[in-house]
Amino acid sequence: MIPPDDALKLFLSTFMGNNFGAAFQMFTKLTQDKCLEHTLNLLKQRNPEAVEVSGIGIKEVHIMFKTNEQSLVHTFWKAFYFSSGSQELYQFGHYTVASTVGNTAIVHAEIVYPNGQKGEVDLTMIKEGSAWKYGYIESGMKIS
Repeated sequence: MIPPDDALKLFLSTFMGNNFGAAFQMFTKLTQDKCLEHTLNLLKQRNPEAVEVSGIGIKEVHIMFKTNEQSLVHTFWKAFYFSSGSQELYQFGHYTVASTVGNTAIVHAEIVYPNGQKGEVDLTMIKEGSAWKYGYIESGMKIS
């Protein structure tokens, strides 16, 4: 099993490489569930009649995520890209495991920008099964 900081880096490189189906699988179950709920709500807001007629629910949205459905690029992943800070973490982040307690690890990310400015954030990784998963929601982030 790869360590939590490397699992976070793998998520970021997978996401930034536009492999959204695989990136979704690297989220924790809680984060996945929140992504599904959020996306279903977005679809209902944008076209409630189509959602009702087609019978789209959480199960169908889950299939859309797993199969990297292209409509999600425009409804979910584009918004996630801009709101999550993933680009900065990917380009400028340096990671260390700050602590591990049981199945939870905190990865400290120091972000060093080319102009010398710095930022930092602690991100939660949860061991689910035999892999560390990115706990975006568990890190206190919101899906928007």
